[in-house]
Amino acid sequence: MPSSIDLREYQTPIRNQSRRTCTTFCSIAALEAAYKRAGYGDTDLSEGFFIYMIKTFWLDNWSRVERRGAEGRETQIGFGSGGNGPESLELLASGLKIPNEAVWPFRSRNFTERDHPWIANPYNSPFWQTQEKVSEFNLAEGFLERSHTLAGEYYSAEGFNLINKDDGFIDQLETVLAMGHEVVLDFGINYTIENPDDESARLWRSNGPGGESHCVLLVGFNRESRDPDEHYFIAKNSWGKESRTARSDGFTYLSYDVLRVNAHRAGYITGVTEPEPWPELGFVGRWDLVKGNWNGRIDIYHIPGIMQSVLNKRSGSERLTDRRIGTFYGCDGAVLRVNGSIYNRTIDLYIDKSNTNARYDQLGGQRFTFHRQASQDLALGTMEKNGEDNYGGYLVREGRDVNIGMNIRTDPTIPLYNWWNKNRSDNFATSDFRWSVDPRSLIYGRHHIENQYKKEGYSMYRLEGMVFNPALPQPDGTVPLYNWWNPDRKDNFASSDPRWIVPVNNWSVDANGGHGRPIHHLIRGGRAIEGYLVYRLEGFIHDPRLPQPQNTLPLFSWWHRERKDNLSTTDPRWILDPVDVRWNGEHLSNGNSKEGYTIYRLEGYVKMIDSL
Repeated sequence: MPSSIDLREYQTPIRNQSRRTCTTFCSIAALEAAYKRAGYGDTDLSEGFFIYMIKTFWLDNWSRVERRGAEGRETQIGFGSGGNGPESLELLASGLKIPNEAVWPFRSRNFTERDHPWIANPYNSPFWQTQEKVSEFNLAEGFLERSHTLAGEYYSAEGFNLINKDDGFIDQLETVLAMGHEVVLDFGINYTIENPDDESARLWRSNGPGGESHCVLLVGFNRESRDPDEHYFIAKNSWGKESRTARSDGFTYLSYDVLRVNAHRAGYITGVTEPEPWPELGFVGRWDLVKGNWNGRIDIYHIPGIMQSVLNKRSGSERLTDRRIGTFYGCDGAVLRVNGSIYNRTIDLYIDKSNTNARYDQLGGQRFTFHRQASQDLALGTMEKNGEDNYGGYLVREGRDVNIGMNIRTDPTIPLYNWWNKNRSDNFATSDFRWSVDPRSLIYGRHHIENQYKKEGYSMYRLEGMVFNPALPQPDGTVPLYNWWNPDRKDNFASSDPRWIVPVNNWSVDANGGHGRPIHHLIRGGRAIEGYLVYRLEGFIHDPRLPQPQNTLPLFSWWHRERKDNLSTTDPRWILDPVDVRWNGEHLSNGNSKEGYTIYRLEGYVKMIDSL
């Protein structure tokens, strides 16, 4: 072991905390030094962001949260301060990341009611007894802004080790410093300064145990003197470079007895990560969940895993897996904890109506999966039911005006989706609102939908285009597209063939659509042809005998003899150029075959989704 180690050359400028944020400044100083040693030069990372997000992400002991119930507080309040130095540092190696200082500049004074009237209530006041009130401040009313969660780069650590306070404590500190790692130290400040007027020789000495807890960063040691009383550690403190407790170089010098007598705990990080975006953080905030009887608000105040290092240190039943995300507040008054996972721009949520105050580690109840869009204010996805059926839904950031809805009674066009049932070998094209989602909720592959919804054994695999709404008058130059069903073949069959058309004035419609919503295009008592029963008008499409309009796609029909399956599609791999179509009555005379299917008819033209 060398007799001295000096890591001062790797330190960023000494700063002044100005309020009770020593653990924050110390941990950030350790991270900045590690980045400088890794070749990134001087960084200036945001202490303001760090302490606010520690409070926002914090999870209280489960036993206390369990007693408080689903509405009770489980995090801390963003305007707070204080903490545990090594524990804060470890969070940087557990998933918490920090942006540059410019993203969230530090403020030198404490938050008061001048900044926000709610701060007049102490953190332990009954005013803050519900998580809803705490989240209202942390996520909306307080100081967290959208720009804080969407910065271009965030910095974090790799690896953390705790140094236990035992008989070999001093030796461990020296060993770690000799390895090139600064050490975050919590200790009691009960000291006397030797040579207080000599800024080249000031040295802290212990006045005995006790004193208010403080945190500094150890950056070296020196025991070259034969007199052990003259051995000292070099510390980067956060009281400013001009502090009269420091030497002329701005660093603080602590005699070994300060650490032997007053030290509480210590820790260090072993590496850093490449600065990068933090897409998971973009979910933090208040979101409106729009999905039928699950309508409500979700407060997302936690990213699963960030508090795992803290939970691991708790004893017995308090040692839990960190899967917490936030709390759901239903429009019906329900308050339910939310667990799950967040990866990149995808969030999996579990909300259990039978377990309102779900423990941090429990996954149960209804599962939702959402994918955040480029706008950052909209997340589209699905709700899983019975392990197989998926239904569309979305999250929209509170306060954002996102037009996501469709009106099946007044919208001039509605989407025509294709579904596939493997067991029946049946393709099924429909605009039925019960089998439809907003097109903006989809993730499109080259030809098929990637986030395929499931319903009654069918999987939605393609959006063929938009048809004119059957609830509105038929536009000029269009033909009706009907759907037929053969119960023996288990085959759905969509066609505009005039031999398979029911005159509009002969309709008998089900005004309730089976769901209590008037849609005026389900046909009752429809006629049967060749074993097929007409049951639905899907909409109107452009006449196949007229020139193809701009911004439309041709809809062709195919037949599979072995499967007894009709397929209608606009898939470019399954169409002809309309100018090459040769008619033979109502069918094509020049149809080709593909994968057992034979093309036999051009049904008409549907509007392209991109043209709307």
